Amino acid sequence: MSAGDALWLDVATDPSLLSTARLFAASAARLAGCDDDTTADVRLAISEACTRAIQGTEGAEDLVRVTAEVTGRDLTFTVEGPDGPAAPDAIPGVDLLASLFPTVQRQIDGGRATLRFAAPLA
Repeated sequence: MSAGDALWLDVATDPSLLSTARLFAASAARLAGCDDDTTADVRLAISEACTRAIQGTEGAEDLVRVTAEVTGRDLTFTVEGPDGPAAPDAIPGVDLLASLFPTVQRQIDGGRATLRFAAPLA
């Protein structure tokens, strides 16, 4: 992947598909040139972001989109999906995404939530 290149994956709001999202994100990170530690952090962050997107959507026929795009010296990931009842912090006072990637941003618009973070390229 090079600057401006983007890859995306749409998955159903089915918890059994989280592994597909993790595999996609890890593959994109490796392809873009992230080191092994960053790739492991990306896998964990994507798992957390997708879990947040699908919580409380049992039976909903909706999709979660995971996008990976090279932006300068970073690989920016975006997870877009339904805004379920999941609180931003699974454990009060601890935000896993922000601890892995301080650039994380969360936006809600029209019942859809977007989480975005940037992983450094090696």
